[in-house]
Amino acid sequence: MSRIVPVSLMAIAAALVLVILYQLVAPIRPIGAGTATVARVVAIDPGAAYRPPAPEQFDITSTRPMFDPARRPAVEPTIMPGETGAFPSDLSLVGVAIGGSNAVALLRREGERQAITARLGESVAGWQIVRIDLGLVVFRGTGGDVTLRLRTARGSAPLNNAFSPTVTGPSGR
Repeated sequence: MSRIVPVSLMAIAAALVLVILYQLVAPIRPIGAGTATVARVVAIDPGAAYRPPAPEQFDITSTRPMFDPARRPAVEPTIMPGETGAFPSDLSLVGVAIGGSNAVALLRREGERQAITARLGESVAGWQIVRIDLGLVVFRGTGGDVTLRLRTARGSAPLNNAFSPTVTGPSGR
């Protein structure tokens, strides 16, 4: 067993030496002077602006299953604006997306697969969103303010909101 490794390494080294010797003595055809091509520079009209295709052209991609046979067209769940009363206990915060002065909260009711997207100032089940922050959303309703926090895995550290951008409503709260 102890001789197998050195012998195999010697065989590999010999093969590499043969490849190098072949590279040194192999005939190389000369490059002909007439075969070279010169690249042409084409001027682009700066006045011709790019126009993307019409969005209707892509409607089929949202209706047909591409990778998942269970994929169906996206349907926004209906939110009843007139609902008031206690804050819905089956509502959970799935995620928050904040970009500049825009923020979107992803909410989901227990038992539903489809998430609800809600922006600052919109109402969900009669409760108006007055603040969206990293990992939390503040709702205002007849019962006062309710803070809905993003769930964290058991044993993980809570989200640090000290340095996060905050988007608040027109009242400044």
